[in-house]
Amino acid sequence: MHKEISNLTTKKKITFSFIAFLTFLIIFTVAINLYESIKIYYDVKKHSIWLGNVHKPDFKYGYAPVPNSFGYELYSAEPNLSYDRKIPLRYDKNGFRIPIKKTESSSITNKRPLVLALGCSFTYGAKVPATNTYTYLVGKQLDGESINAGVSAYGLTQILMKAKELIPKYKPDYILVQYSSWLVDRAQSYFIPTRFGRLPQPYFYEKDGKLKIHPPVFLAKEHKVSLGEYSITNPSFIEYISFVFNTFIPLTIHDDINMLLFNIKKPLGIIPKPTHNEKLIVDFVYKKINDIAVENGSKLVIVGLGGAEQLDMPDILYKLPNVTVVNTHDALMKGIRTVKEYYIKYSHIRGNNPLVIVDIHPNSHAHQIIANTIVEKIKYSTKM
Repeated sequence: MHKEISNLTTKKKITFSFIAFLTFLIIFTVAINLYESIKIYYDVKKHSIWLGNVHKPDFKYGYAPVPNSFGYELYSAEPNLSYDRKIPLRYDKNGFRIPIKKTESSSITNKRPLVLALGCSFTYGAKVPATNTYTYLVGKQLDGESINAGVSAYGLTQILMKAKELIPKYKPDYILVQYSSWLVDRAQSYFIPTRFGRLPQPYFYEKDGKLKIHPPVFLAKEHKVSLGEYSITNPSFIEYISFVFNTFIPLTIHDDINMLLFNIKKPLGIIPKPTHNEKLIVDFVYKKINDIAVENGSKLVIVGLGGAEQLDMPDILYKLPNVTVVNTHDALMKGIRTVKEYYIKYSHIRGNNPLVIVDIHPNSHAHQIIANTIVEKIKYSTKM
C-alpha cells in the first residue's frame, strides 16, 4: 500500500514538474516575442522603409519590383527633426524605375543610344528622384534613353541574372554595370540583410570547380506584409496590436518554419554552401556579362561606386576586352579632405547646428558627378 502511494506521489511530482517547465517555456517564449515585437515596431517607426505595394517576393531574384506600381521610399526618422520623409517612386510595366511624370508606361522607346544600368540601390538611386539618378542623366547627356534596372539590396548574383535576361532582349548600346565591394559580399550569402524578417536571395556556390547559381532557399514573406503603413504614423497601443496580429505573428511563423527546414537541409548537404572565393566571383560575373554584351553588339561600362574610402577596382576588370572601367572615386574626392567632409557634401543631410546625416546613399549632386564621369569616359573611349 505504501509502495503504491509512493509511486503515485512520484508520478505526480514528474507531472507537476513537466507542467511547470512547460508553463515556464510558454511564458518565456511569449515574453521574448513580446519584447521582439515592441522592438521591431519602434524600429519600423524610425528607419527607412518602403511605403506602398512596390515590391514582391520572387522565386528567382528573392524579391522584385511590382510592375506598374507607385509608392514611396522613406527617409529614416530623426528625433527632434521635422522633414518630408517621402521620396516618390514609380516602376513601369517591366519593373524598371521611371520618373513619376513620365508619360510612357515603359522606359523602352526606339530612341538611341539606349543605356541599360544594372546594380543595387546606388544605381536605382535610393533617396533621390528618378530624374536625378546617374542612370537617367547618362541617357540624357548622350541624347538617348535609359533603362534603370537597379534594385535595392541586389548583389552580383542578381546582376548577372538580370544581364542574361535583359541584354539579349533590349540590345542596349551601353550597359552600365555597377562594381562595389558589397555586391561581391552579397553574392556569398543565403540572405539579404534586413531589419525585420528573412529575405532569401540567389547565391553562388561551387560545383566541380565551376560557379553555379542556387535559387533562394525559400520564398520570402517580408514584402507581402505591410510595414510602411506603420512607419508614417505616431505610435499607439491600438496600432501596435494591429502590427502584432497582422504583421509580426504571420511573418514570425512563416520565417520560423522555413528556417527550421533550412537548418535541417543545410547540414545534410541538400542546400549547398555559398562560395567565398571573391576573385572567382568577380572574374566570372564581369567576364560573362562582357561576353553577353559582345554577342549583342553592346558596350560594357563598369562603374565603380563606393564611399569616402579608397575604391580599389580588381585588376581583372581592366583586362577585359572592349570594356570601359570608370572609377568614380577620384572625381567625387576632388577638393575633399576628410571623410566627414565627403559625407556632408554627398549624403542626405537634414537639420542645422548640428547637421544630421539621415542617409549615406549618394545625393543628387553626387549622381550628377558620377554621370558626368561616365559620359566623359564613354566619349573618350569612342574616340580611341
